This record gives sequence, structure tokens and C-alpha cells, in this order.
Amino acid sequence: MEFPSELFGSVWHTTSLERYSRIVGDGCIKANPDIPDSERWGTNLGEKHFPFVRSLGGISVFDFRDFDADATDWATFVPCRTEWQSAVWIEVDISKLGDSFKSAQSIRELWHEVNSTRKFITQIEGAVIGSIPTLAFKQVLVYDTQKSSFSTLA
Repeated sequence: MEFPSELFGSVWHTTSLERYSRIVGDGCIKANPDIPDSERWGTNLGEKHFPFVRSLGGISVFDFRDFDADATDWATFVPCRTEWQSAVWIEVDISKLGDSFKSAQSIRELWHEVNSTRKFITQIEGAVIGSIPTLAFKQVLVYDTQKSSFSTLA
């Protein structure tokens, strides 16, 4: 599978259509939304094994600005998680986030610095510490597995 050109070169957060509706209602993407751990990625082993970005109080974002698609494991989430019929992709305007945005490189460096064993997606997983206001959304796309294509949601 080829990496989708729609996502290349930007920072994105992905979610489901149902969760996107909650995000719009809340006015932001929350670092710890009120959803069961059973519906989150990488939480089935309990809190001490939660993903690295979550342990920081952050929101995982995909940093596709400067990465090698051939050398990176992105297919678990891109263009859509295998168990989902569709995925919402929110392009994040990092210039509106100040110091709360952490690039994929800085997350990788911090992971090594603190000698963490928690999961993260090397080379592409960045973070936003705290929330991401809807005012920081550049565009919102939805990927439909039935059509195998992206369309504009907002």
C-alpha cells in the first residue's frame, strides 16, 4: 500500500466519526476524553503499560512532515484502523499550539532520555500536551474504506 498523499507533509490526529462529533461539541480534542480504555489503542494491559504519549498527559498526533514512508510502520492507522469502517483525519495547525506541540523527533528523544518502555510509533508519533482547540484545525478529512478514498468533512 502506498502512503496517502492527502496526509503527507502535515501533522494530523485521527479519530472515529462518533468521537469527532464529541470533539466538535467539546470545542477541543481532550488529552483524556471520557471514553473507555477498551476503545483506546494500546490500553489493554492496564495503566502502567499505557502508551508513552498518554503517560505524558498528551494527545497522539501523526507527524508526517518529514518522514520516510518506506522505513516507517504507519499501516496500523493509515488510512484507517482495520476495525473501523471510516476514519476522521484532523489536520493540526501547530503554529497555534505553542510549546504544547512536540514533534515525533522530540518524543523519540524524550522516550530515550527517560528510558521508557512504553509504546509509541517511532518516527511518526508526536504529541500535543493538553488539549487541541478546534480553532487549531486546518482541515478535516474522512477516509471511507468502502470507497477507499478521502473526502472533506470540514
